[in-house]
Amino acid sequence: MEKSRVKKLIVMKNMMKKQNKKGEFSRFTETKDKKFAIRPRDADDGDSDPEVQTYSPCLYIKNGVQIVDSPLSKFIEMGLIVKSQEEEENPGYTAYRFFRPLIDSINYTKTGNPRRSELVESKKGEKAFNENDCLKFGEAMGLAMRYGEIDFIIQHLRKDISDPELCLLDSDIHFGESIEENYKLYEKITPESLDNKAIPNPGQAYAIVRRQPKTITQKRTTITLADYHIAFVIYQHNGINITLEAEANAGREYFPHFAFYDTDEYGYTFHRRWSGDLPDDSEERRDALYNNGNTYILIPKSNTPVLENTPVLENTPVEIIIETKEKQYRKKGRKNTKKTKGGNTKKTTVRKT
Repeated sequence: MEKSRVKKLIVMKNMMKKQNKKGEFSRFTETKDKKFAIRPRDADDGDSDPEVQTYSPCLYIKNGVQIVDSPLSKFIEMGLIVKSQEEEENPGYTAYRFFRPLIDSINYTKTGNPRRSELVESKKGEKAFNENDCLKFGEAMGLAMRYGEIDFIIQHLRKDISDPELCLLDSDIHFGESIEENYKLYEKITPESLDNKAIPNPGQAYAIVRRQPKTITQKRTTITLADYHIAFVIYQHNGINITLEAEANAGREYFPHFAFYDTDEYGYTFHRRWSGDLPDDSEERRDALYNNGNTYILIPKSNTPVLENTPVLENTPVEIIIETKEKQYRKKGRKNTKKTKGGNTKKTTVRKT
């Protein structure tokens, strides 16, 4: 009874579903002042559960709104986030998206595991890569704030193994040293910065991390669930954190998604969304999410943007060509041939959440 009573208090604090003049709800969720909106995944978008605050390929900004200095303004200036012409129109708003899809060139089996080792090569003879990893993407956004160099960001996304770039808030403890260490990090977090009270600022990131590995069984197949999910905060507005986040098992071509999370601990927080603790979450959904995990704040190694002394890039250019139904995106990246010490990637079958 107590749990049910508390759940009734959990409401959208600073966001709401958009309504038309007839009072009918649309597919958009917007901030209460209507200056920002997203279009979360709808039931018509596939066989996954509909969403109210996540899985939006575009961020909609009301025409005339001035963006304050933030990762969002910097990423627009860099060309990392660009205006979108392909997404469903939301009258009075301009749609923005990541500048191109993230690419997964690894050859997988039907169960989701790489067919060969991580040294598997793509059809063109290049080393295969997966740019969708949520941790590498969060790290890359931190590096974008520091260096302002798109080629360097793509280089980081294509690394199999890299030095950890994110730390626990108020410490020098790195996230991603090993899976085993990640499981224990919650012990180092004070209750005032844990779970629904973990509210990062722009330029920082949410992390929900399991305390132990978890598997589920589907159609006689045992599936190992992802150990963590990372979401980088690009803007904060009137009690809403706006994030940009990737997902490792998201397909060959995948646009990173925008999401809204309440900064009020009694609202639709990041922790409630990803632990399956929202009022309408089913037991099945809760079990498939991070209900055995904790949420805390990660920050870049250096939380102060530095635009000089960019690390030297490899000089071998690699042209990325992505075919989509709407248009062809072309962006020059750079091939990375050097491995660094340490690792944060676990080769396993991962269920999308």
